[in-house]
Amino acid sequence: MTEPEWLTRGDHHGWRGWLISLIVGVVVGILLAPSAITGVFIGIAFTSTALGTLIPVLRDEGDLHSPFGRAVTATGAAGEFGPLLAISIFLGGRSPLAGMLVVAVFAIIAGVAIWLASRSSLPVFNRMMTLTLHTSGQFAIRTVIFLLAGLSVLSIVLGLDMLLGAFAAGVLSRVLLAGSAPADREMVEAKLEAVGFGFLVPVFFIMTGVTFDLNALIAAPRLIGLLGFAVVLLLIIRGIPALLAVPQGSTAADRAAMLLFGATGLPIIVAVTGIGVERGELDAGLAAALVGAGMLSVLIFPALALALRRRSQGRAARRPGRCPDPGLASPPEKARAVRPSDTTDDTRSTRLEAMDAFDVVVVGAGPAGENAADYAIRSSSRTAALVESGLVGGECSYYACMPSKALLRPLDVRAAAIHLGGLPDHLDVDTAALLARRDSWVSDYVDQGQVSWAEEAGISVVRGTGRLVGERTVEVTGPEGTRTLHARHAVVLATGSRPVVPEFLRPALPWGSRDATGIVEVPSSVAVVGGGVVACEASRWLAALGARVTMLVRGRRLLTRFEPFVSDLVAAGLAAEGVDIRFGVRLTAADRPDASDTGLGRVHGGPVRLAAADGSESIHAEVLVATGRTPARDDLGLDSVGLSPADLDGPLPQWLYLAGDISGAAPLTHWGKYQARLVGDRIAARAEGRTPPAEPPGVPVPQVVFTDPQVTTVGLTAAQAGEAGHRIRTVQVPVSSTGGVMLLRDDATGTAQLVIDDETNTVLGATFVGPDLAELLHSATIAITAKVPIDVLWHAVPSYPTASELWLRLLDSDREATR
Repeated sequence: MTEPEWLTRGDHHGWRGWLISLIVGVVVGILLAPSAITGVFIGIAFTSTALGTLIPVLRDEGDLHSPFGRAVTATGAAGEFGPLLAISIFLGGRSPLAGMLVVAVFAIIAGVAIWLASRSSLPVFNRMMTLTLHTSGQFAIRTVIFLLAGLSVLSIVLGLDMLLGAFAAGVLSRVLLAGSAPADREMVEAKLEAVGFGFLVPVFFIMTGVTFDLNALIAAPRLIGLLGFAVVLLLIIRGIPALLAVPQGSTAADRAAMLLFGATGLPIIVAVTGIGVERGELDAGLAAALVGAGMLSVLIFPALALALRRRSQGRAARRPGRCPDPGLASPPEKARAVRPSDTTDDTRSTRLEAMDAFDVVVVGAGPAGENAADYAIRSSSRTAALVESGLVGGECSYYACMPSKALLRPLDVRAAAIHLGGLPDHLDVDTAALLARRDSWVSDYVDQGQVSWAEEAGISVVRGTGRLVGERTVEVTGPEGTRTLHARHAVVLATGSRPVVPEFLRPALPWGSRDATGIVEVPSSVAVVGGGVVACEASRWLAALGARVTMLVRGRRLLTRFEPFVSDLVAAGLAAEGVDIRFGVRLTAADRPDASDTGLGRVHGGPVRLAAADGSESIHAEVLVATGRTPARDDLGLDSVGLSPADLDGPLPQWLYLAGDISGAAPLTHWGKYQARLVGDRIAARAEGRTPPAEPPGVPVPQVVFTDPQVTTVGLTAAQAGEAGHRIRTVQVPVSSTGGVMLLRDDATGTAQLVIDDETNTVLGATFVGPDLAELLHSATIAITAKVPIDVLWHAVPSYPTASELWLRLLDSDREATR
């Protein structure tokens, strides 16, 4: 748990503003009052801010954990605690020095209690709280009430205002609850708020109304005017100094709202004027005027502040450019998970009124985000929100894995047919039918199906861009305005990655992987910049669709993270499909007249002239940049919780998790889903008070590249194993050594290799390159993950005649080599 709000960032601004209010208030009070002591009473009354009134207002508005809400809370804390200190020191019937000493004694006692609570893990307290949370025992609630009573009595015994004791009890209670489970703490706080805001606060207002001396106010008409003047003084003395705490970059409406919130004060005014009347220092009529001003401030100022901010935010939400791409925003008849609380009439404000609370909030609705949300709440009553500014399902479903494989599989079938006897040796590609197949697999870029899945899984989809604004708090800006989500247990960041485009290529508006998979217009020629997975796979379908494809590869190999023999096999396959591969090309400049963003998969303007470092130039109808991706860590509001993008590579707060590409791990959908399953399991375990399940060390990363021949790999390459300090041996066989592979294609070529640890005699890595070998990979993944010894693997009998006999060939070759 974080520190109490009055100790967080912005605290010094709140206190600085209060000290200014105190000085100005006392000066004004002395100038207006018949005596200096009366002026002090008036001045202290004008320095108060009704924090207890503002907190529920901010919470209901969804602003409590926003930067603005934290600033108001800091101002209110100073405006409540500061006057209590001033009352105890100056108005306690002692000399100021004696008052300070008494306050110091109280502070030492309360401080020691808080320090002891913060230094202890208090497992017994936490266990008792959990055990009685849903029973009549209510250990935590009774403990808080005991602390409230004890410290209030202590303050009275010391001759201090009992509100000072209540304030200290609140701080001590928060420290005690800090070590408990988030769900338990949330429930205890909810129950305390129910008691406070549902019973004690109304009782206070009732008593204030009962004791309010209306007759004294009416008896002197001048006091009515004084009441109005006092309202203005509240705005000047307390409201203006409160502006010091306004967050940087705030709008004029935010500043006006801060002035109004800061000037909202009643409880302290009631306490100060009560003491003044009791001691004969304040006239009953003057006290009534001050209390009346406080009542008006509570009735008017918060409502006016909210109206100003809502109006401002409504205009901002309607301003062009603030909403996501209209093509991605869901129309009413399409996919949006709407809860009853989301639905209002047509004249509603674009700001949703209340903060939404969920057990888990996931930012990013790609496969990793979907899995994290699902596993975190599966088979439970927990709730999850999935925040997405684009299509639910993410990059993989619409722009990467699924459309690319939808385009490539027919090409694999065609290649197999051409290389099998008894079938035609030439098959044309039907461009329209192939692109229609792609469109079917991406559901015509409509995410209704995946939104329906989320709804059935009990996950709420929230449209918009999410960013952190505080601990376990996410602000979502979307088509319907701003919405604040609070996570009881965890926030998961699953925002994926973004493509890396060299600076000199950006003015040419080159294609990215989205354009390649979403191709609508087939360019006459395409330069593919890069030699990785996307470059190799995209070159295949672009060439099959009729484009002249030239791959410009900076290095001397394709797929450099794989075994060296992979590059030659893949390069030969691409060349056979008509792709021109040029190695050692370092581009330095690009020029494209009439560059224009014509839409997804359409040619972006005129011909592109590319210049290389060796002075050569080439001209292409389009250029596809496939030079890698980087984790999407920008504009996530990390600074609001004291983190930077680089900090995501280190330890994180217990409530914050990463899943998928944003983590910096292997940028593969299946690996992101695996991470998400782990994250979901950890969240579920902690929510239920269980120890998170153990995870085996060294889980290998599998990967398939859908070239021709296919490349399948898992675990370490020989070079990686050597760098990691393993003493290894490798075994390699041609895929043509098995009848099962040759039956897949009459002229099948390729290589299979195992990397074996000499010390443990287990497989560290496996690579299979050949036709249709993707389904062979999982057996290698199991062997590496389970650390199955080679001698045991030899007894796993492959079916005949299948490609799995490659295992027998590899193990037999290893046997021969190690005898």
